[in-house]
Amino acid sequence: MEHLDSAAAELVKRVVELLVAGEFDAAAQITGDSRLSAEGMAEAIRSYGRTLVLPPSHAWRELDVVRVAAAAEPTWSVVCDLWTLEEGRSDLSLVCTLARPAGIEGATIEIDGVYVR
Repeated sequence: MEHLDSAAAELVKRVVELLVAGEFDAAAQITGDSRLSAEGMAEAIRSYGRTLVLPPSHAWRELDVVRVAAAAEPTWSVVCDLWTLEEGRSDLSLVCTLARPAGIEGATIEIDGVYVR
């Protein structure tokens, strides 16, 4: 199983924090509005009908991380289970793509979807 370095994991954590806070425009800005719009994020979470909360600390070590073999630059597909007040770990997940493009410091993140899996 692949693991993200701490900087990349912090980027996923920051996006989850923004989703929990309902700051969808800020989440879209971090991800460059590239795949899922702020409205799309808000609708996915609103239609789930439960209250998002921050995951417990151990959840960040349980990310589902898969290296994208065919990518031109180091890239990973990441699934992060979201947690709710009502359920604890829910079946709602954040699916994103992290990359480490040459020439920039740190990682980039794109939200591919927020959905039940």
